[in-house]
Amino acid sequence: MRRTSSVTRAGPVRAKRLKPGRLAWLPAYFYRFAMRVLSFYDNPPETSMNRTSAKALAVARPVIQGLTALNVFYAACLAALLVVSFLMPGWPERALGFDIVSKYPLVPLGLRAIVLIGLIGAAIVHIILRRLLAIVDTVRGGDPFIAENARRLDAIAWGVLALEVSRLAVITIAAAVWEPGRLGGFSFTPWLAVLLLFVLSGVFAHGARMRADLEGTV
Repeated sequence: MRRTSSVTRAGPVRAKRLKPGRLAWLPAYFYRFAMRVLSFYDNPPETSMNRTSAKALAVARPVIQGLTALNVFYAACLAALLVVSFLMPGWPERALGFDIVSKYPLVPLGLRAIVLIGLIGAAIVHIILRRLLAIVDTVRGGDPFIAENARRLDAIAWGVLALEVSRLAVITIAAAVWEPGRLGGFSFTPWLAVLLLFVLSGVFAHGARMRADLEGTV
């Protein structure tokens, strides 16, 4: 009877000792998980950057250069059109092939104004693309958080704002000399893009200041 009681008493003791063993893998699992997360954030930018971002950076420079060339060609075409509008007699009805001036007498003046605004817009786009190309070069070089990039983003934001104002000017001219509502209306998206660009510029400026402070303390 005493042996039986000792066995029954030992049974629960063995069971209690086995329970911690079943969960012994949890600390090691969380340790490995934490080390993987920390190693991901401790990797340098060139190793932690995913393949999509690397491919986008590789393609960004030739794409921006191609857009710059197209924008220059667009500006040249607008300049030629503006010159022709003053040299061609009977413009624009002769170029269009039908008489539009009799119904809308201010169309010639309005079209010249729109072409001139287009030239100004092309110059603004050229500035935006050049600033964007410089930012891409700094990102590819691994040094994007500099004060110059913050100023470039400010210039891009002001450029986008100027383009939207130019678009509204074209809409106003078209409504005055032709028919209202032909070229669209107000859009909230460009103004949101301008706001985001200014916020991003502030982020880059803050990052540049933090980097300068960190280099000063080292």
